[in-house]
Amino acid sequence: MNDTRSIRTPQEVGERIVALMTVIDKIYSGNNPNFLQWVEQNAVLNYLSADEKAFFETATPDEHTKIQFSWRAEALTALLWAANFIQEMPPLNSEFDILSIEALDQMNADPIAFIEQIQLRPHPVLETMAGELYNAHWQVRDAQLFDKEMPATLQPGIVYERRYALSWLVGDGEDWDNVPTDT
Repeated sequence: MNDTRSIRTPQEVGERIVALMTVIDKIYSGNNPNFLQWVEQNAVLNYLSADEKAFFETATPDEHTKIQFSWRAEALTALLWAANFIQEMPPLNSEFDILSIEALDQMNADPIAFIEQIQLRPHPVLETMAGELYNAHWQVRDAQLFDKEMPATLQPGIVYERRYALSWLVGDGEDWDNVPTDT
């Protein structure tokens, strides 16, 4: 972690939420004309990272790539928590149902209005959660590296994705595609 990092703006977080939801929707909607029209009408491609754009522009992504991008639902979970759409960070051992968040309906109706209304939790709360996720990730890596039993409260993929998102949010990494997650 560097000393010059700064927490992302509410607008950046809102754009990231829209981007992640769009990538996840791509997995299930594919090349559905209504979905593609929504993406174009709302200029959503502007919010995607380079890796996400490459995925989005692939007409028929392979299963491995789709699975990798589907895990971003857990990164989205962390950002939804940071933006106060989820009261408590969900457990780190079970996937969260992002479709249970009613605000995502608003995002689909008007992404710009959705982005403009994002309000983040206080900076110290975000920093504390980023630290907690770092520690959980360290426990996962310790179990993996030293052939220890994985703590029942942790699922490695969930921990990684949520940590990735919160690390990005608190200013780690140059951009979304390059967030350091070393432990």
